[in-house]
Amino acid sequence: MQSLSAVQSPSAIQACSAIQACSGITAIPPAGAGSPSYTNLGSYDFDGAADYGHADGAASTINSDTQGTITAWIRPVAITGTNDVIFNFGNSSGSGHYCRLSAVNGKISANHWAGGWQWIKTTDNDVLSAATWVHIAVVQDGVSPVIYVNGVAVAQSFSNTTDITTWASAGTVNTIKVGRLVYTASQFFDGHIDDIAYFRTALSAANVATIAGDATMNSTAQFSPFLHYRMDAQTGTSEPSVGSNATALTLAADTGWDASEIPS
Repeated sequence: MQSLSAVQSPSAIQACSAIQACSGITAIPPAGAGSPSYTNLGSYDFDGAADYGHADGAASTINSDTQGTITAWIRPVAITGTNDVIFNFGNSSGSGHYCRLSAVNGKISANHWAGGWQWIKTTDNDVLSAATWVHIAVVQDGVSPVIYVNGVAVAQSFSNTTDITTWASAGTVNTIKVGRLVYTASQFFDGHIDDIAYFRTALSAANVATIAGDATMNSTAQFSPFLHYRMDAQTGTSEPSVGSNATALTLAADTGWDASEIPS
């Protein structure tokens, strides 16, 4: 795994050509670069206390998934929260099953609970800074999960390896939530979230680098996300999915939309 020093800013990744090496990584330019068809208008500001969104109508479809990918742009207010949930899916009736991608102080953690910890993986170093946009992703290919920060598989380690191959199919999935834990009103994310997506496939490292390297956010759609929320509806109550599944993200009533904060 590459060390934290290998993390590239989105603008640095975007500046690389398809054959240039950037501090040990090879960047793939986004499809249609130079002629974007989508303009990012803003992001949603989650307050860390009550704001979240759910897409429960799509939950049963991913229940059989043995592979998957979660990607998102985030801008945490601070880096002192323990398990500020970005995206998770699982069972809403109790803590029997969930897969979670979260910010843990200055690190990113991905983990899976199914009647007990199946696996926990966390970045070795702090990869988050307060009030700073960063692109994050976790890919589970059915063999082992990998965390990406700004398109790079940074140094990361397991603290539990009961079964590192597991994903949604290991238990019942009846809820998908952004910004808080699936089964209880806790672990709220404090900060901005933009262009969040769930894929029912394991994206390649090059795919993740392409998405992370395109701050215009025109590249996410080319990899056929199942759920894809651009966070541009501006309503504060519902965000449409532009993925293959049209289930909207229903937002807590006071979730604020912010035109002044977008990745660049």
